[in-house]
Amino acid sequence: MNRILLASTALVLSAGYAAAEVTVGGDARAGVVYSEGGGAVAAGGTPAQQAQVEQAITDLEAAVNAAQATINNPASTADQIETAALDLAEANAALVALRDELGDIIGSPGEGEFSFNSRIRISFSASGETDNGLQFGGSVRADNSEGGADGTAGSVFVSGAFGKLSFGDVDSGGKAAVGQVSGVGYTGLGDLNEITYISTPVDEAVLYEYAFGGATFYASIDQIGDDNDALSAGVSFGFGPATLALGYETDDVTGDHIIVGASAGFGDVTVKGVYGRLDSVADGDDDSDQYAVSLDFATGPTVLTAFVADQFGDDDDLNYGLGASYDLGGGASLKGGVAHNGQSGDDDDLVADFGVTMSF
Repeated sequence: MNRILLASTALVLSAGYAAAEVTVGGDARAGVVYSEGGGAVAAGGTPAQQAQVEQAITDLEAAVNAAQATINNPASTADQIETAALDLAEANAALVALRDELGDIIGSPGEGEFSFNSRIRISFSASGETDNGLQFGGSVRADNSEGGADGTAGSVFVSGAFGKLSFGDVDSGGKAAVGQVSGVGYTGLGDLNEITYISTPVDEAVLYEYAFGGATFYASIDQIGDDNDALSAGVSFGFGPATLALGYETDDVTGDHIIVGASAGFGDVTVKGVYGRLDSVADGDDDSDQYAVSLDFATGPTVLTAFVADQFGDDDDLNYGLGASYDLGGGASLKGGVAHNGQSGDDDDLVADFGVTMSF
């Protein structure tokens, strides 16, 4: 539950008033994680995502070296040195964030089968409304504040009768429309339930969405001028307890990706499935398929979840998991899960966790 940090302020104008509000919230978790592979943290990304981040790190390291060379050059002017110093500080800050992101993508071997796991994240959201009803705002987590300052973390939006336009760290149009199936565990257990979306921008991107009737349309574009041009679009349709969705992504490095999804509720049971097919641009690469299916059964404050997923692999590499959550009220829940990591490449591929999650 968000707490109001700054109460609404109003400016009384002849045409009406404008109001603004800033709220602070957050999430936290604490518990125990088990990994049959010795406390390993499952990889949280794809080889394509890893390559994108590694390239961004290489580019920033080159920028650091260039700035340092300017600072150390006796022929540099005071203005040149001052500019280089600012560039050096920004590049070093961005490198820290990207190296953390790379670690999340690659995963880590860990040091023991059982380990404690906790974290807390604070988030800030700001919103306002113009005199004629145009809404605007943004949000960012405190740990991503450096990225929020340059558009690579958090997001900023403007919305009105024309729809909603968001800038920053946003989903692709296809992902916004289709989404993911349900996962298990209080940590997410490496997001083994998720399929891969190829449009995962490292730099700032733009997402447009427009709702009409029971449908919502989405379109996105990655940063203009990037070497890897990426575009995406999607649409979702709601029919009572059922939803159908279709998405499309394309970029110069990976290829064309078509995604379809569907979900339906049957009383206390909700079923969701997603399917993706990639037409790769790489020479010699065949088309690749991926899919995921989940089932949620709710009974009172308890939800039981099961999933199976194949992430651009063959059926021998399936991920699957079981989990449960119990709503304690007030924003806290007990959650636990166990999952099989079919993409680990090891015989030790069982991961599990149990703990409490909190939302503020």
